[in-house]
Amino acid sequence: MDEITPILSDNHTAAESGEAVPELKVYKRRFWVLFAFSLLSAQQSNIWLTFGVIPDETCKYYGIDEWQIDLLAAWGPIIFIPFVFFSSWYLQKYGLRSTVMMGTWLTLFGTGLRCLIPRGYEHDLVFLIHLGQILNAAVGPIVMATPPKLSVDWFPANQRTTATAIGCTSNSFGVAFGFLLVPALVSRFEAMGYSGVQYMLFTEFWMTVLMALMIFAYFPAHPPTPPSLTSQTARLGFKESLQAASANSAFWILCICGGVSQGIFSGWTSVLSVILNTDSGYNDRVNVNSKHLFFTSTAWLGCISTVVGIIAGLVFGFLADMLPRKIKRLLIALLFLCVVFFAWFVLSVYKVSFASWLGSAFISCVLGSSFLGATNPLFYEAAVEVAYPVPEGELFRTDITASPERSW
Repeated sequence: MDEITPILSDNHTAAESGEAVPELKVYKRRFWVLFAFSLLSAQQSNIWLTFGVIPDETCKYYGIDEWQIDLLAAWGPIIFIPFVFFSSWYLQKYGLRSTVMMGTWLTLFGTGLRCLIPRGYEHDLVFLIHLGQILNAAVGPIVMATPPKLSVDWFPANQRTTATAIGCTSNSFGVAFGFLLVPALVSRFEAMGYSGVQYMLFTEFWMTVLMALMIFAYFPAHPPTPPSLTSQTARLGFKESLQAASANSAFWILCICGGVSQGIFSGWTSVLSVILNTDSGYNDRVNVNSKHLFFTSTAWLGCISTVVGIIAGLVFGFLADMLPRKIKRLLIALLFLCVVFFAWFVLSVYKVSFASWLGSAFISCVLGSSFLGATNPLFYEAAVEVAYPVPEGELFRTDITASPERSW
């Protein structure tokens, strides 16, 4: 596959082909649109992660077994597969605003359902938290498909990769936030004499209400004037998009590489506290008072790993805007480093002699996560470029369903 280069950049203007140059304009409100969407994306992943970071407390409160904790996290990929086709079609047909509004309502209803279980009926009505997680899981394809579409509609060509990086990594920010917020809230409310799990769910609901009000207040469908030539270029229809993407070998290489790497990582981090449990020497504490407790805390491991992945994604998204012809080389280098550090992490978890020192697993996981996070916006933008003029949302659908974690 050749180096990824812009197929239709803004430097190639209509004037060069003898046509009239259309009016182009960039609006400051684009930053609000990106911010409001990022809040939705972050809250969706925070809600998805909720019960996976407090498995013991959840099992005790609802009187359920650990397999249901796994199922609550698994609703994400289970619902993802059937809903991803609908969401990509909906985004292409009805546009950005309508799609984001639908996602906001689903998230709001999902978090509300989890709060409807009265005391004394936790076990009998546990299906309500499953239903809430299912509704929230349906928002996953929406928030993951939208960043490339949002960046094309609102941002000029030289800012699109950075905007896509922010939109993509906002979902990871919700995960990082949840690793610390959820156990901290549960511990805080329990110390005050309240039901920790119940009041944590109430808090997350009101956070969702605030987020929804911000989106309902102002989220336009598109700017009055397009920011670039490519944003107003006609795209293929839904059926034609499927055919074009399926026949593009370069696109499928990106699908497989991005899907396998991102999908597997998302799958096991959602149940990190279950995998690295107290029996294996780890804990889920947020308040730590020693180096040993910090390096064995799954809450801090998940949070810091995700945060450095977010930072790396933003940095490399910015670099990709500056070096548009180097995306392929960047991806190869970053994936190689991922393999090295995650192999180190596995050896550390199994306490192989040279990798058994305190902090080895923590540091190797953080470094591996940083390089993997850096690939996320690069895969998105590379896919958009090689498959043009297939719409961005349709590219996402094909790309993400290549992930084994989504196909679980």
